[in-house]
Amino acid sequence: GNEVVASGKWGTRFLAPGMPASASEVFFEDHHDMNGIDYSPDGRLIALGGSHWIIHLLESKTREIIGELRGHRRPVLAVRFSPDGERLVSTSGGKDGKMRLWDVATQREILAYNVGTWYNGEIEWSPDGNSLVMIGGETLQQWRVPSFEVIGGTAAK
Repeated sequence: GNEVVASGKWGTRFLAPGMPASASEVFFEDHHDMNGIDYSPDGRLIALGGSHWIIHLLESKTREIIGELRGHRRPVLAVRFSPDGERLVSTSGGKDGKMRLWDVATQREILAYNVGTWYNGEIEWSPDGNSLVMIGGETLQQWRVPSFEVIGGTAAK
């Protein structure tokens, strides 16, 4: 689209190109820093994760919160929609040290992977949506993401 989502101590803002920050729309003004921000591939949803340990799903046109994904026990460092938009991956470091996979339609956690405390927040899907890669310091790790048929019967943790 024609906007940028930015976050800092001043809150999370939606900015149009050339718009001064003072004229931008503010979201979560006096709340928490957002560390992870991503648009769904179709542009319909925005995922925001941050220091409050919750991932907010917003309808991008109205900014209405349509869901809250809860499960992390430390700040959310990154969120990324899968290339097909059906899944969302989120990560947190520190004592939580989890990478969590979510079903966007049901807003339920599918799986949680223990990635440890080395992780610094960078994560990306492969173009085909079958694997994830993470980087932390000098460490690069890649995981194959199971299909929904394989993990659909697994109990959420």
